[in-house]
Amino acid sequence: MERIINRALEKVRDLRYQHASDMRAELQRLKRDTDSSRSASIVSVESGVSSASAVAQPFQTLPAHTSSSAVVAAVRQNKLGVGIAGLIALLLVAGFGYGLYSFVFRARPVPFQNFSVNKVTETGNATLVAISPDGKYILHVVDDKGKQSLWLRNVPTNSNTQVMPPEPLSYIGLRFSPDGNYLFFVRGEPGQPEKYLYRAPVLGGTPQKLITDVDTNITFSPDGRSLAYFVDNNPEKGKFRLVVYSLETGEGKTLVQGNQSDALLFPAWSPDGKTIMCVNFQGNRLGSLVAVDVVTGKQTVVFESTEEQLVDLEWLPDGSGLLALSYGRGANFNRGQISVISIRDHTARAITHDINDYGGVSISTDGHMLATVLRQHHFDFFVMSASDLGSGQAQQLTSGSGAYRFSWTADGQVILGQTQADLSLFHPDTGNKTSLTSPQQDGAAFQPSACANGRYVVFSMLPHGDSKTITIWRMDAGGGNLKRITDGQDDEFPICSPDGRWVYYLDKNDFRATRVPLDGGKPGRASPGRFSPGCEACRSRASVPVVWCCSLHS
Repeated sequence: MERIINRALEKVRDLRYQHASDMRAELQRLKRDTDSSRSASIVSVESGVSSASAVAQPFQTLPAHTSSSAVVAAVRQNKLGVGIAGLIALLLVAGFGYGLYSFVFRARPVPFQNFSVNKVTETGNATLVAISPDGKYILHVVDDKGKQSLWLRNVPTNSNTQVMPPEPLSYIGLRFSPDGNYLFFVRGEPGQPEKYLYRAPVLGGTPQKLITDVDTNITFSPDGRSLAYFVDNNPEKGKFRLVVYSLETGEGKTLVQGNQSDALLFPAWSPDGKTIMCVNFQGNRLGSLVAVDVVTGKQTVVFESTEEQLVDLEWLPDGSGLLALSYGRGANFNRGQISVISIRDHTARAITHDINDYGGVSISTDGHMLATVLRQHHFDFFVMSASDLGSGQAQQLTSGSGAYRFSWTADGQVILGQTQADLSLFHPDTGNKTSLTSPQQDGAAFQPSACANGRYVVFSMLPHGDSKTITIWRMDAGGGNLKRITDGQDDEFPICSPDGRWVYYLDKNDFRATRVPLDGGKPGRASPGRFSPGCEACRSRASVPVVWCCSLHS
């Protein structure tokens, strides 16, 4: 009995009982021995005797026909032995329970709790990445002056092979097939608005065009026979579809469809094959994980985030959770960090905690290697005379300030929107800078626009203490007198009208250009067009306000 107890309580896992049947067999063997005609010995410790002293007493077995009075008499005669046997049985049950609890609920390893980082490329112009199932190959896109090419790198040998030559087009998704034999990539074609899915053998060969009009990266079923993707505005504008495509039949089936405001983005097929996890941006949620049943299309929200925007999902191989890129409010949503989301606990934990910006996540089959693009952005503020355009004689006025957006004031100063989620008034001639908002007191302020009348500045802000709503605010040109002028859930990109009467902005809750009086009031639609994901490139056109650019584009 002591041996059984000690083995049940053994701290080393491999020395404990591996199965309940092992313990049951030993208990049955013990029962057989104690129920036989042989007498079994137990050890008792007499009162007043030191622990080193013990005496063995026989515990007499009783025949099956013994009367109840005889049993009572025997118990009285051997009450010390019965008590110790009962104690041992209690310890056995407790030990077994502890062992079972430790086996079932033992501390599980935390994904990527400890990791090392190795730089794979040195060119500084990688944009997308995918790692092969065995972790030996990395597929990545290189962007060189607007021309993108596709490369395959063998990690053990550090050798590169060009898959596709440089062309003036963009890639939006990369994948290896689950068996590692094929490369899949989603890219555009010169002069074509759609994106296409291609397949090519890993060891070389002519790429085969599989699907026309794919708007996200693809995700594979565990058996590799099917894939899923997101498509927008096809066949109906303002609508989306989540499509499952069979590689065996070449046919696609719409699993879910709906309005763009309900779009299911960044699909990721679960390891058990039953669910496709997607991200939904709706209402005051920055990123909700929605599980879509592969058979019925039924949707279930399994995680909600009001603090961080989630993109680029990737399942952990054991199905316990997902990796994602998270863009937090603290970094003004400009810096992506890698997080892991536990499905069981409904919690998110950051894997990276640094000032870098990560793009995309891809994980090997064994879960031991993760590939991502590490981006280090350096935004500074430059000015030049209009007469010097094209000469390259620009004057750098800031260094390391992270000036993401700016707006000229009527008197020739500049409102800077910075990485720290604050707004500053900058004088180009003197270099003087004055803070206009404080993240700790006012909130996260960004996307400034100075009004032509010289009196006000409008901007987007997430108020301090409010983790849900982004609205349009107005303040005096020199700071102070902050006033909220919209009450939506996600209002961004404000622009003052030239006559100073209106503020135009993008209502991202339904992706429409909207306007509101500068003094506040009831908002109204400024354009019947919706904001299309395809007009994201318009943000690079500094001379065209993003609201109008997107409206015209759609």
